[in-house]
Amino acid sequence: MLRSLSDDERQTALARLPALDREQAPREFLLANWSQLRALDSKVLEIGSHTCSHPNCTTIQDQSVLDRELTFSKQKISEELGHKTMHFCYPAGDFNDTVIDAVKGAGYTSAVSTEQGLIDVDEDLFRIRRVCVHEDWYSFMAYTSGSYYLLRSIFRVFISRFLNPSSRSSLQ
Repeated sequence: MLRSLSDDERQTALARLPALDREQAPREFLLANWSQLRALDSKVLEIGSHTCSHPNCTTIQDQSVLDRELTFSKQKISEELGHKTMHFCYPAGDFNDTVIDAVKGAGYTSAVSTEQGLIDVDEDLFRIRRVCVHEDWYSFMAYTSGSYYLLRSIFRVFISRFLNPSSRSSLQ
């Protein structure tokens, strides 16, 4: 429901929620604090930027507001962790060419979308797709090796050529 609201309406609705008692919150909903994030090995896991207030960046009309969302988040993370933050993740995966230009202008070197798939060496680093990570080891291996996407492509070709009713007449 919150995604259907404008950014201002969403912030107002969230502000009305009662403060959540950390003891009552499900463990997976708790966020790491700065001290815990500083303790992570930045060569193994990078903390990237995701804006300050999680707006749909494609709906921000004022360029200065978009720039502030992108730069303040980047600066704050860099200051707290003691190293530059170079990577961005589009809130809710929403982006367009204007947002990509603003992300580049803010000094990021890449950005991740919510689109599924592998990335090739020639692809745009500001439209990086994701690989789902599942608890099932075999699924994880299939996704990260690319075999899932290869088999899915082969399956789609097979379906379209051999099981699509319109193509059956050409097979007879």
